[in-house]
Amino acid sequence: MTALANTIADNIRQLKTQDEVNLVIEAIKLQMTYLSRKNIRQFTKGDKVKFTARNGTVVVGTVDKVNQKTVLVKQNNPGMFGTTTYKVPAGMLVSA
Repeated sequence: MTALANTIADNIRQLKTQDEVNLVIEAIKLQMTYLSRKNIRQFTKGDKVKFTARNGTVVVGTVDKVNQKTVLVKQNNPGMFGTTTYKVPAGMLVSA
Protein backbone atom coordinates (compact mmCIF):
# COMPACT_ATOMS: atom_id res chain seq x y z
CA MET A 1 0.00 0.00 0.00
CA THR A 2 1.24 3.49 -0.78
CA ALA A 3 1.76 6.19 1.82
CA LEU A 4 -1.27 8.06 0.46
CA ALA A 5 -3.49 4.98 0.81
CA ASN A 6 -2.26 4.45 4.39
CA THR A 7 -3.05 8.07 5.26
CA ILE A 8 -6.53 7.76 3.76
CA ALA A 9 -7.18 4.52 5.65
CA ASP A 10 -6.12 6.18 8.91
CA ASN A 11 -8.43 9.13 8.23
CA ILE A 12 -11.35 6.82 7.47
CA ARG A 13 -10.91 5.15 10.84
CA GLN A 14 -11.39 8.55 12.49
CA LEU A 15 -14.85 9.11 11.00
CA LYS A 16 -17.52 9.38 13.69
CA THR A 17 -20.92 9.37 11.93
CA GLN A 18 -22.68 7.28 9.31
CA ASP A 19 -23.12 10.39 7.14
CA GLU A 20 -19.35 10.92 7.04
CA VAL A 21 -18.81 7.28 6.06
CA ASN A 22 -21.49 7.55 3.36
CA LEU A 23 -19.70 10.58 1.86
CA VAL A 24 -16.46 8.60 1.66
CA ILE A 25 -18.24 5.62 0.10
CA GLU A 26 -19.82 7.87 -2.54
CA ALA A 27 -16.43 9.42 -3.36
CA ILE A 28 -14.90 5.95 -3.75
CA LYS A 29 -17.73 4.83 -6.06
CA LEU A 30 -17.27 7.92 -8.23
CA GLN A 31 -13.52 7.32 -8.47
CA MET A 32 -14.06 3.67 -9.42
CA THR A 33 -16.47 4.75 -12.19
CA TYR A 34 -13.96 7.30 -13.46
CA LEU A 35 -11.13 4.74 -13.55
CA SER A 36 -13.33 2.15 -15.27
CA ARG A 37 -14.39 4.60 -17.99
CA LYS A 38 -10.82 5.77 -18.43
CA ASN A 39 -9.72 2.16 -18.99
CA ILE A 40 -12.54 1.38 -21.41
CA ARG A 41 -11.77 4.42 -23.61
CA GLN A 42 -8.28 3.22 -24.44
CA PHE A 43 -9.54 0.22 -26.44
CA THR A 44 -11.17 0.18 -29.87
CA LYS A 45 -12.36 -2.59 -32.17
CA GLY A 46 -9.45 -4.37 -33.81
CA ASP A 47 -6.87 -3.66 -31.07
CA LYS A 48 -4.59 -6.55 -30.10
CA VAL A 49 -4.86 -7.21 -26.36
CA LYS A 50 -3.91 -9.79 -23.77
CA PHE A 51 -5.14 -10.76 -20.32
CA THR A 52 -4.65 -13.50 -17.75
CA ALA A 53 -7.51 -16.00 -17.67
CA ARG A 54 -8.91 -17.60 -14.51
CA ASN A 55 -6.70 -20.65 -14.95
CA GLY A 56 -3.58 -18.48 -15.08
CA THR A 57 -2.90 -18.71 -18.82
CA VAL A 58 -2.27 -15.57 -20.83
CA VAL A 59 -4.85 -15.09 -23.58
CA VAL A 60 -4.00 -12.96 -26.62
CA GLY A 61 -6.81 -11.79 -28.86
CA THR A 62 -8.47 -8.98 -30.77
CA VAL A 63 -11.07 -6.52 -29.45
CA ASP A 64 -14.38 -7.35 -31.10
CA LYS A 65 -16.69 -4.95 -29.23
CA VAL A 66 -16.36 -2.36 -26.47
CA ASN A 67 -19.29 -2.29 -24.02
CA GLN A 68 -19.87 0.15 -21.14
CA LYS A 69 -18.03 -1.97 -18.57
CA THR A 70 -16.53 -4.89 -20.48
CA VAL A 71 -14.70 -5.66 -23.70
CA LEU A 72 -15.42 -8.65 -25.96
CA VAL A 73 -12.11 -10.25 -26.97
CA LYS A 74 -11.92 -12.86 -29.74
CA GLN A 75 -9.14 -15.41 -29.60
CA ASN A 76 -8.40 -17.30 -32.80
CA ASN A 77 -7.72 -20.88 -31.81
CA PRO A 78 -5.70 -22.83 -34.35
CA GLY A 79 -7.11 -26.22 -35.11
CA MET A 80 -10.62 -27.49 -34.70
CA PHE A 81 -11.89 -25.16 -31.97
CA GLY A 82 -12.42 -22.06 -34.12
CA THR A 83 -12.87 -18.77 -32.28
CA THR A 84 -13.35 -18.22 -28.56
CA THR A 85 -14.94 -14.99 -27.29
CA TYR A 86 -14.22 -13.67 -23.80
CA LYS A 87 -16.11 -10.92 -21.95
CA VAL A 88 -13.35 -9.16 -20.00
CA PRO A 89 -13.39 -6.11 -17.68
CA ALA A 90 -11.27 -3.36 -19.24
CA GLY A 91 -9.05 -3.20 -16.16
CA MET A 92 -7.76 -6.70 -16.89
CA LEU A 93 -6.67 -5.92 -20.45
CA VAL A 94 -3.20 -4.90 -21.63
CA SER A 95 -2.23 -3.93 -25.17
CA ALA A 96 -0.41 -6.81 -26.84
